[in-house]
Amino acid sequence: MTIPYVDGSTTLTAAEKAAVAALGTLSSQNANTVAITGGTIQGVTLKIGTGSLVCQGAALPTTATDGFLYIPTCAGTPTGVPTVQAGTVPMVYDTVNHVLCIYDGGRWT
Repeated sequence: MTIPYVDGSTTLTAAEKAAVAALGTLSSQNANTVAITGGTIQGVTLKIGTGSLVCQGAALPTTATDGFLYIPTCAGTPTGVPTVQAGTVPMVYDTVNHVLCIYDGGRWT
């Protein structure tokens, strides 16, 4: 399920509300923020207009067991050419070589 991107309007459309409801509870919404809690996604805030996705509202303690950002993994150096998403870079963690890989400038680094 994809978190809906809201185009800067102050209200979610019916389709966007349905998509949010499938993920969790819409805990707050204003002109700049949609916060989702409960359900399959907890503690996620989409900053509308800025394009920011905030996954945690504060620094984690060193003893934390929850609140982490999870990213995809692969067993070895990635070789595929990811689909372009404007203004972003894809990343994956290589579990064999124990490195974070980012596709940038036409190559994995």
